[in-house]
Amino acid sequence: MFFILPGLSERRFNENTVAKLWYFIKCIYFGLSAYQIRCGYPTRVLGNFLTKSYNYANLFLFQGFRLIPFLTELRAVMDWVWTDTSLSLSSWICVEDIYAHIFVLKCWRESERVGCVSSPVHVS
Repeated sequence: MFFILPGLSERRFNENTVAKLWYFIKCIYFGLSAYQIRCGYPTRVLGNFLTKSYNYANLFLFQGFRLIPFLTELRAVMDWVWTDTSLSLSSWICVEDIYAHIFVLKCWRESERVGCVSSPVHVS
């Protein structure tokens, strides 16, 4: 940065505004990274925030999220990269699909349960 760049651009480092800005941003990035390492990484990925409760709002927002092209796959790949796992990427995506299907079923079952509270069915 201090030796090669001035040789290539034929400008001193302190005269190059773009290089100084890039160096400043990199210093902030490394400082925040060091702080994160010092404080510790989260030990568990908490999953999609839309799947925390089972109701119509979360169901429709989650289905809307899944309709956006490549967003579900991008999220799955990012989770796979940053999670310690022995699963292959294709297996991880299959597990994510299973979890999504279970979430949808739980939402529908919860809506059926809430709708049937006023008239319980007794089975003999």
